[in-house]
Amino acid sequence: MPPAATDPATGAPPDGRAPATARVANADPGSVGREPDYDAMARDLAAAMAPQVAGAQDPAAECRALFDAAAQRYESIDGPKAARRRVVAQLRATRAADERACRAALSPKAARCAAILVSQARSELDHAVDRCTRAFSAGR
Repeated sequence: MPPAATDPATGAPPDGRAPATARVANADPGSVGREPDYDAMARDLAAAMAPQVAGAQDPAAECRALFDAAAQRYESIDGPKAARRRVVAQLRATRAADERACRAALSPKAARCAAILVSQARSELDHAVDRCTRAFSAGR
């Protein structure tokens, strides 16, 4: 096995040189303190979507509607037909497992919220699920 690239305790290379400086996409030293307030964003989304998700109660129906919306959305995206067919085929192949995971992890309101965002092309599926899960967690 080759020697370790760095000393685990100090981060220095094994030859004693100073550790390399980390490179990041945004080198602004204050950027960590300017992370989005995801809790506030979730509260805002919950307030905005509350009337539209108020009647959501059936997890199976809401998750089915979410994946129907995703399939329709991805079938309608402009671009190469082969790429679109590949995405739709992947959605079909994992649909049953995705719906089971949705029912287990999302509240009915979160699933309906995500379906609305996806159907209105306001968010990609994974981002919509993340946003709506934050906004409508089981306790909200």
